Amino acid sequence: MLVYHEVNVVLFQLFTSGLGTPEDLALDPLSGLLYWTDYTFETINVGNVDGSFRTVLFGNNITNPRSIVLDNSPRFALYLLPSDSLSH
Repeated sequence: MLVYHEVNVVLFQLFTSGLGTPEDLALDPLSGLLYWTDYTFETINVGNVDGSFRTVLFGNNITNPRSIVLDNSPRFALYLLPSDSLSH
């Protein structure tokens, strides 16, 4: 996943290796953390915006996470699965 951050017209890349298929990302401006979903590895991940920290938050019982949204009022993270992975 190439995440570009522009600072005084200088671009740099974060988290450029060890990724499958990142689908979506969300920034928590209160903590300075970047969250993303990885469709291939079926994980939800987090890392600092400067690239100094990266870990898998959820990796069990998640099928192809697609989108992630943060709600800073109660401090929840929500993620969406594709409709074909939901049980009816």
